[in-house]
Amino acid sequence: MKKLQRLLALVLCVCALAALPAVSAADAEGYPASIRVMTQEERDDFEKQSAAAQYTPATAYLPKNNPGGTNGNICAPFQAQSGSVAFVLTSAPGAASYNVQLYAGAPGAGERVSDYAVVGVNNGVFFSGLTAGQDYYIKISSDTLATDGCTALYILAAAQEQQPA
Repeated sequence: MKKLQRLLALVLCVCALAALPAVSAADAEGYPASIRVMTQEERDDFEKQSAAAQYTPATAYLPKNNPGGTNGNICAPFQAQSGSVAFVLTSAPGAASYNVQLYAGAPGAGERVSDYAVVGVNNGVFFSGLTAGQDYYIKISSDTLATDGCTALYILAAAQEQQPA
């Protein structure tokens, strides 16, 4: 009976240890802010709101880069006024899509707080889970550029993210 108990304890211990790396890997991929690509309806609404608010697009250099976008160019530094923000790269000559991700802190010295998304040019993303008063910035890149990079136009605006239906 004691051998059976020891064997059962050993099996349970091995199972518990085997589960630890999977839990740790899942936790390591979690970020405090979430990113979600806009639907076409949300993009259309954003376009109307941007026109009504008379947002002027800003410029940023969009470099050709790795598909993960982890070595992209810093743009759009801002201080969060609310828990969410919308970012749309409205023009990027020669690029079909772009990589985008959010960082918290001073530009170039912050830490990544969201996963990245690959988004079609002239579409955008919502970042949510931001802390009001915190400084943030965005990194962009593209692996679909035909050249080494281009000057892109973007709009960054506080957003009330619509919940998916």
